Amino acid sequence: MKIKSELSDISELGGGYLNRSLVIVLLFIIISTGVIIRINNLTSSFFYDEAVYADMAHHPLKSQFYSDVIFFRHPPLWHILLMGMGMVFGYSEIAFRIPSILFSCATILLCYFLGKEYKSEWIGIVAATLLTFNVIHQQYSQAATMYSALCFFTTLAFYGLKKNDGRITFLGIILAMYTNYFGLLLLLALGIQKWMLNSYRIIQTIREVKWYIIAYVPWIPIAIWGGLYHLTRGAVESPSYPSYFQISNLIVHSSIPLFLGFTYYAYKNRKDVSEWMAFITIGLFVMTSLIICPFHRYILFILPITTVLGVLGIHEFMKLYRIKSINRYVIMFILLIGFFLPNPECYGIYPYSDEYLDERDMIHKQQWHEVIDIIDYGIIMTYNRPSMRYYLDIREKTNNSVIQYSSLKSLKEKIEGNSIRWVIISKQYPDIMEYMSNKSEFIEYKVLDHIILYKNIIND
Repeated sequence: MKIKSELSDISELGGGYLNRSLVIVLLFIIISTGVIIRINNLTSSFFYDEAVYADMAHHPLKSQFYSDVIFFRHPPLWHILLMGMGMVFGYSEIAFRIPSILFSCATILLCYFLGKEYKSEWIGIVAATLLTFNVIHQQYSQAATMYSALCFFTTLAFYGLKKNDGRITFLGIILAMYTNYFGLLLLLALGIQKWMLNSYRIIQTIREVKWYIIAYVPWIPIAIWGGLYHLTRGAVESPSYPSYFQISNLIVHSSIPLFLGFTYYAYKNRKDVSEWMAFITIGLFVMTSLIICPFHRYILFILPITTVLGVLGIHEFMKLYRIKSINRYVIMFILLIGFFLPNPECYGIYPYSDEYLDERDMIHKQQWHEVIDIIDYGIIMTYNRPSMRYYLDIREKTNNSVIQYSSLKSLKEKIEGNSIRWVIISKQYPDIMEYMSNKSEFIEYKVLDHIILYKNIIND
């Protein structure tokens, strides 16, 4: 009994053992690194979505950006959290970004515990390390958006399920559902899994998920409204996206080895119904690409669980060749590094290079404070109306109205029908830059790092 007690305090690592003290040291290094690389540039201007959420925190029932009640387009938990942060710490970039950093670093730790529950502390440490350096996870860990929170609550739900703790699973799913509508996929997957475990008896399944439904009842009417909105939006804005779009996103932002590892793990455990909640959730997530705009940031929803299962799949695959335990981990690292390095969108330090970043959706490349220092009165045309409107409001510049364009065609149509005084162009749009340079009534007034300001000299 004494020997068993001592062994319970250590975990196998390769051919040797990893004691508890070393685990704590490794986790401290991993989490500290995660914090350090996620707290840079917290004072930079909000990008598009951040400005929208910041405005919701100011005006929860009626956004200034939209004509309808935008608060009801999204579940309320994140907006309530931002409102509280604003009331306590002020409506600043730092205050609104701190929650995402906290949720992000907590997810890294939770990823370790999830890997430990599945296999071993070693699997958890590898998965947590990969999540720490995952570029897209870093990117949205520094954003005042709900994606880091959704990622944490989803991982919490899977951890509770694997630990066979219904309270943790319930908490994770409910908080995810009140954070983003993707959380509903968790409940649907759980219901399907329980339905299968109950030999396809519907009544028994409903009984087992009734508390989830009861907890969500207050929001169900609004969720139906929001769901219809997103379905309509997806049908209008992204009818051409194929169903495999999110699969390609998953490969790009997690790497080929992890995707193949996950695929192998799913195939090997396809008959294990206890694993089906994860598989069904990921399958439902991919299918949503058919009906919603499949932005790459949505991948955060399933990134930790696919990372853990991907590492497990690679580990299990190498067992087929009877490779010694310690050698499996060495080969795994060589394999992963060999595939990660050619793809800087997977792992590194964000922001790693402007060459690979989309300026329309970058977090730390907006320059709205500098722009607002320059512009005076009149109508402003910009590719990012929410951010511009938000910063005009907080700087109390009320003598401007803002019009948004989304393409060269859109800009041409709007610039002819309005008395535009200022046009803001991102440098990543050379066709628009060329068009504006040929407009005799506009001059290139100011060139910033990532933005060019054109001023109308006719109406000056």
